[in-house]
Amino acid sequence: MSTASRIALTATAGIAAALVLATPASATPTTYITTFPTLTQCTAVGDQAVAEHVFTSYTCRNGVAGYDLLGEPSAATFTDVYIATFGTQAACDTAGTNGETSPAAWTSHKCRSGFTGWDLLVTK
Repeated sequence: MSTASRIALTATAGIAAALVLATPASATPTTYITTFPTLTQCTAVGDQAVAEHVFTSYTCRNGVAGYDLLGEPSAATFTDVYIATFGTQAACDTAGTNGETSPAAWTSHKCRSGFTGWDLLVTK
């Protein structure tokens, strides 16, 4: 490798490091809950979680299988707050368990059988 190539490589690495260090940390939602087939479903559940003070914010990230709901857990406490209705108990339990992972959006969940599916109720 020539001296010019080494200088160019070092300069490029230095610029990249400076950009990373200069970029402020953002408070992006961090807890994955579940994937919804449509953006409308994802935003409806995210809006519900914010309205009930389960999340301070959320995002619906477009993925291969649909829209991933990611929420930023709030510091609020709540009991049996309705989050969403799922088609199967397994899907409800999976979303409930996902919300209990670090950083936890809630501390416990239950899935209640309803007319149109399984309602996810959460507590913290």
